[in-house]
Amino acid sequence: ATPAAGDVGAVASQAFPARVTLVLGIQGGCTPDTQPQNPYIVGNQRYRVGFQYNSNSVGLVTPFGMQGALAETIFGLWGDQFPARELVLEANDTIAQTVQNVSDTAITGTISYHCLIWKFAQ
Repeated sequence: ATPAAGDVGAVASQAFPARVTLVLGIQGGCTPDTQPQNPYIVGNQRYRVGFQYNSNSVGLVTPFGMQGALAETIFGLWGDQFPARELVLEANDTIAQTVQNVSDTAITGTISYHCLIWKFAQ
């Protein structure tokens, strides 16, 4: 995602395969596209992030829902992993995500999912 300063990115969905998937962690980070005017806003203070996931067994919603919360409060200042416990996704499940740039310059952001895909014995 590359939202301009103050922009809210469209809600995107991360699809997972047709097998049970364990999401062990979600990480996020960003870099400014140009030199920021405020050098004191660093790392995951530059954007807000929201996640939503619903399953038969559990639901994940970040603070303030899809409006999200400052990424620093979700991932830590430098991209520590979220969530604290693994998520179990059923076959073909998705996680909806959104990003809002709160810095004074455009950013390039990355969200990565650390997963274990369950392979059934045949």
